[in-house]
Amino acid sequence: MSVDEVIATVVSLIVALPFWLRIVGRAISVNPAIARGPMRWGLLLLPVLTVALLLPLLHLVASHDVRNDPRYLSMYTVMGFGWVSLWVATLRLSGLQIADVTERRNPGALLMYLGAVIGFACAFAGANVGDGPGWWVVTFAAVLSSLALWVVIISEHFIVRVDHRVLVDRDVGVALRLAAVMIAAGVVGGRAVAGTWVSFEATLTDFLEVSWTLLPLIVLDAMVTIVTRMGVSRTPLVLDGLLALLYLGAAIGFVIWLGMPP
Repeated sequence: MSVDEVIATVVSLIVALPFWLRIVGRAISVNPAIARGPMRWGLLLLPVLTVALLLPLLHLVASHDVRNDPRYLSMYTVMGFGWVSLWVATLRLSGLQIADVTERRNPGALLMYLGAVIGFACAFAGANVGDGPGWWVVTFAAVLSSLALWVVIISEHFIVRVDHRVLVDRDVGVALRLAAVMIAAGVVGGRAVAGTWVSFEATLTDFLEVSWTLLPLIVLDAMVTIVTRMGVSRTPLVLDGLLALLYLGAAIGFVIWLGMPP
């Protein structure tokens, strides 16, 4: 491994550890009478889930020189660990805080953290698909795929009013839909940047050609939100669950239809 690869790995650890240690520390230190078992264990398992997602994903889809070399597989897993933590931390900008899970015992907040972890892990894994000259092209591709997911999150924040529907009304169904939207955006965003590296321009072009399909997903969920606001204040959880499955199925089906990138 070169010096810059070692530096990238160390920086990723420096980014990841404070964030996850803070979450784990809050989950451990909170009074068990306040944060019941499922809520506490949900937080404690998030960093484990992040690595458990990244390692097999990279082993399956990363370039052959990464898959066949434990050093590089470990390096990109650590990079992904830092990458996911960095982007999940930005959920605070939408009003989401760790206290919503621990002190306020809001299951919807935990679902949003879960959706963000899976979504950004998929976005980073997609950036590793195909051969390339180094970690910096993976970073460029991951910036594009993660930005696509972040745009979806911000759009949903203003359309659905996450700060009110999830954090105040504690609507678990809305949170379930949002988690599915985040995962779907991560899957599509990851596929949009996947493929053998040619150039910055080619990667950007491929990204735009695929990622625009996230717009119908935002529009569909916006329509669901408008209809529910016109009718009842809260949709049945079963309906929100079916819509979440629809979002995930559409995203996965679309990626399968596109096939493996060149």
